[in-house]
Amino acid sequence: MTATPVSAPEPRPSARRTLWQLVAILGGAFLLQIAGAALGLSVPLRMALDGRPAELVGLAGSAGAMGFLGGCLAAGFLVRPIGHIRAFAVLAAIQAVVTLVFALTADPWLWIGLRLVNGVVNAMQFVIVESWVLDRTPEQLRGRMMSIYVVCSRAGLVLGQMLPLAFPAAGFELFLSASAFYSLALIPVALNRAPSPAPPPAVAVMSLRDLFAVAPVSIVACFYVGMVGSAVFNVLPLYGVGIGLDNVAISLLAASLQAGSLLIQWPLGWLSDRKDRRAVMIGASTATVLGAVAVAVIGPMPFPVLAIVTALAVGGCQAVYAIAVAHAFDFAGRERTVALSSSLMLVWGTGASLGPLVAAWAIGRVGPAGLFVHAALFSVAFIAFAIWRMRRRKPRPPEERERFVDLPPTPPATAQMDPRTGAETTRG
Repeated sequence: MTATPVSAPEPRPSARRTLWQLVAILGGAFLLQIAGAALGLSVPLRMALDGRPAELVGLAGSAGAMGFLGGCLAAGFLVRPIGHIRAFAVLAAIQAVVTLVFALTADPWLWIGLRLVNGVVNAMQFVIVESWVLDRTPEQLRGRMMSIYVVCSRAGLVLGQMLPLAFPAAGFELFLSASAFYSLALIPVALNRAPSPAPPPAVAVMSLRDLFAVAPVSIVACFYVGMVGSAVFNVLPLYGVGIGLDNVAISLLAASLQAGSLLIQWPLGWLSDRKDRRAVMIGASTATVLGAVAVAVIGPMPFPVLAIVTALAVGGCQAVYAIAVAHAFDFAGRERTVALSSSLMLVWGTGASLGPLVAAWAIGRVGPAGLFVHAALFSVAFIAFAIWRMRRRKPRPPEERERFVDLPPTPPATAQMDPRTGAETTRG
């Protein structure tokens, strides 16, 4: 009788091996962020320079956010029948064409429709990329891989915001460049040797009642970050043109906001692991209030001072999102963390869809300073709510909390890559 051979156990995957398998996918994500950030700045910048009404600029920003939210939910319907690579190729072609149409027309209403399509396609592309990263990353390497992904993503955002530096006239060349980066993102993904993953994870969500039962401060915080952060990044060119900044200065200002968000996130996250997270969120939002009031009241200031003040203000607001998710995780059981994180992302997306409209309305009523009046008022409202909640519930002791993870408001696959979930991914 022949003994049944015992198969050798699979070697434990190393970080280096996993990274090399994913380098093409990460490269595609990096190029996508450059293209998306460049287009996200170019559209409101061009509309502001053309003298379009503030409300139309805000509507374009809201259309992009609404499209992104819809794309997160609908991506699986495209990917399941044809697979990741084909779906990504189709989306890249659509994205390149849509971006070129911006260069061929100046109709603001068409631009608003194009931003809606752009948002849907952009979200679907990131669902593909992130579900691929999730599928190829062993559970014990999730934390490191997520950190690498977040750094690549935010570096792409900073570089994309600086693309107008190469084209000071802010003409059609900006859109051609963004279209080129969307096309370039297809190359590393199409040449990728890593096996195609299973279909994207199903989007599990919690009811609003359950969300409020777990962490009401987190819900309000995510909505607040969407309202203020999305407004600033989508309506900033209106402010810049209104105070007489040239295109280069507006691009540098936008890039400084992204860099500020990146630099401020980790110190505040470290602090939130040791102090009441709500107090840290209040402190970050207070920085937003102070910076926003300074810009709105003092008025024109030397550009380096303006860049630093706004970077601290917007960075404080943006940092609140990941801390809010960590705060919610402190009170949720491990079995609910994926659904919780996905639900908070949808709350953020709702705020991001409304924020540019409200901020543009404020600019139309009180002038360029209206953008920062908008930021200050919503920050004050959030601070008041968080203080009220601190009096009604004690924080978790530090030893009972989940550790902080820099989780950006991106498609739900990122939430499932979060090492705090500790759960198997749900497919289908």
